[in-house]
Amino acid sequence: MHDFKINIQIQTRYQNKELKNLLRQIALTTLSNFFQIQRDTLSIDIIISNDTLLHNLNQEFMGEDSPTDVLAFPAKSSKSDPSYSVNSQIQLLSPDNNHIYLGEVYLSYPQAKKQAKQHHHSLDHEITTLIVHGILHILGFDHTNIKENFEMEQATKFLLNQIINKG
Repeated sequence: MHDFKINIQIQTRYQNKELKNLLRQIALTTLSNFFQIQRDTLSIDIIISNDTLLHNLNQEFMGEDSPTDVLAFPAKSSKSDPSYSVNSQIQLLSPDNNHIYLGEVYLSYPQAKKQAKQHHHSLDHEITTLIVHGILHILGFDHTNIKENFEMEQATKFLLNQIINKG
């Protein structure tokens, strides 16, 4: 079984124990569905911040001059290496190197709050959806065409069902 290291950073104004626990549960449930029998330590960073940071990151890395809800930065980009997959990266580890850093997920708390209202569901549900979405991007999922979009939607629905039923 994997040992998951979930690093969570929450901007002070949004900090609370329930949010931190929710983020940990989301990450553990999502990652454990993709990595079941390994000896490696997998780590991921989840950063909860404001619109300003997400706007700046969105502009710098995505070329979009606007705030966004969630951004994911895989440790190794699939765009630079078409053969990339997290599983292939794990299999190539040497026996003495048993730690894999997967990447970072950034979430805008204000955007999540606004979208929760727009979608008429709880803030926890919106945060769960967005963090799952970000982690799936880190794991190589995308939505640039109909097939990819369908696969990502199916994975998201499956994971949301698991997370909500655990909670």
